[in-house]
Amino acid sequence: MGNTLDRTYSTEDEGVGSSSKRRKKDTKKKRNRSRKEDSDDEGPSVKVAKLDTVKYVHERLFINGESSDVTIVSCGRSWHLHRLYLEQCDYFKALLNGEWKESKKQELHLDYSEDSNLTAEALDVVFASLYNNELEIQVKHLDGIVAAAAIMQIPTILEKCDEVASENLKLENVLHYHSLANSYGLKGTRDNSFNMMKHNFYKLMALENREYLMELHEDVLLKLLSSTDLLFTEGELDLYRFVKTWLFVQADPSSIALSKEEFVAALFNFITSYEPGILFLEHAPIFAALRLHSLTVDSKRIEELEKDNLIPKEVLRDLIIDQWKMMLQNEEDPTLIKKLSSHDFTLNSVRCGRVVEEFNKCWRWLGYNNGVDINVYINERALGIRRNCVNSPYSTNMSSERTVHYRIIIANSEGELICDTGDKSATLQKNESMQVCVLPHNVKLPITVHISYLTSMPPQPSFIYVGNYAKLHGTQTV
Repeated sequence: MGNTLDRTYSTEDEGVGSSSKRRKKDTKKKRNRSRKEDSDDEGPSVKVAKLDTVKYVHERLFINGESSDVTIVSCGRSWHLHRLYLEQCDYFKALLNGEWKESKKQELHLDYSEDSNLTAEALDVVFASLYNNELEIQVKHLDGIVAAAAIMQIPTILEKCDEVASENLKLENVLHYHSLANSYGLKGTRDNSFNMMKHNFYKLMALENREYLMELHEDVLLKLLSSTDLLFTEGELDLYRFVKTWLFVQADPSSIALSKEEFVAALFNFITSYEPGILFLEHAPIFAALRLHSLTVDSKRIEELEKDNLIPKEVLRDLIIDQWKMMLQNEEDPTLIKKLSSHDFTLNSVRCGRVVEEFNKCWRWLGYNNGVDINVYINERALGIRRNCVNSPYSTNMSSERTVHYRIIIANSEGELICDTGDKSATLQKNESMQVCVLPHNVKLPITVHISYLTSMPPQPSFIYVGNYAKLHGTQTV
C-alpha cells in the first residue's frame, strides 16, 4: 500500500514537471522562431566599420582648422591650431601657459628668421604630427624639420630625423649632415658621418669638386687629422697639400670655379702672399696635428716646404736638428725604440696608405727611415711586412735585428674595416717577413691598406714645435 502511494505520487509529480518543461521548451522554440523570422525580414547582418579617429581629427581640426583657439603665423604662413594639441610640446606648453604676454593672444607671430633651415613646409609637417600619429619625413625637407623639432622641443621627431639622416649618408652630403648633426644634437648622425669621413678621407681628398671644402669647418678638420684611424692614401705630404688647398678655399670660396691649372697657380700665389708665419699661427692647431717630422725625410719634400714658406723656417730648422740628433742616438743605441710608449706611437708614427686593385703586390713608401726599409706585401689570403735589406733605395742598417712598432688597417671600398691589428710590435731579422693580417674569404677589390709604423725613436711631437713658435711670437699656445 505504501509502495502504491509512493509510486502514485511519483507519477503525478513527474507528470506535472514534464508538462511544465514541455511548455517552457515550446515557448523557447516560438521565441527563437520569432527571432529568426524577424532576422530574415531584416536581411543579412550589417558590420559596423570603426571610425578612423586620427584621420578625422587631422582633417577636421588641422587641415580645416575647425574650433581653432589659436593662430600661429610664421615663415609667411598661418596655421589655425588648438592649444590642447600644441601643448604636447614643451615649447608651446611654456609659451601658452606662462606669464608671457603671448600666452593670452589668439594670434601668435613667431619670428624664426635667425634659423635659415626653418621653412613653412617643415613647420607644416611638425604641426601636422601633433594631430596625427604618423610622421612622413622627406629628405629634401629634413633640415627644416630638424630645425622645427628642435625649436618646439619634440625629442621623438628629432630621434626620427636622426635615423633618416644616418640612413641617407653618402660622400656628397656627409659634411652637410655632420654640420646639421652638430648644430641640433643628432648624436647618431654626428658619429656616423664622422666615421664615414675619417674612413673615406682619401676619397674626399680626391674629389674634383672642391665645393665641399667650404663646409669643412676647422674644428672638424682638426679632429680628423688628429684621429688615430684616419684612412688616407700615400703619405703625410698629401695631408699637408690638402691643408693648403683647404686654407685657400676657406679664404677664397670663388676659387672652386677655377680650372685645375688656374687653381694650382692661384693657390701658390695665395700661400706666398702672406708674411711668413701668419697663416701658420692663425691655424696652429691644424699644423700641430700634422706629423711634421714625416715631411722632412727627403730633399724634394723639404724644397717644397721651403718654397711654400707656410711652415716657418725656424720650425723646420728646429725639427731637422732634432731629427738629426735622434738619428745619431738611434744609430748608437738601436734598442731605444723598445722604450717607445703607446702615447708616443700615436703622436709620432709614420702614417701612409695605398689602394689595392689587384693581389700579389709588394710596395714601400719613399723617405729616409733610419736605414730600416719596410716593405708591405699582400695576396689573396693575407697581408704582411718585410724588412728589406737587399735593394733599398736608401742606405740600409744591417743590424741583425730591429724592432718595428706598427698598426695596419684594411678597409673595403665603402670604408668598412676588414682588419685592424691594433698597436703591435715585432722584432725582424734581416730580410725577414711576417704575416700580420689574414684576409676574409673572397674579399672584393679594391681595398685600401693603411699603415702606421715606427722603426726608430722619433723626435718630439709636432705640437711641441708649433707651441714653441707660438710662444716666441706672443700668441696662445697650441
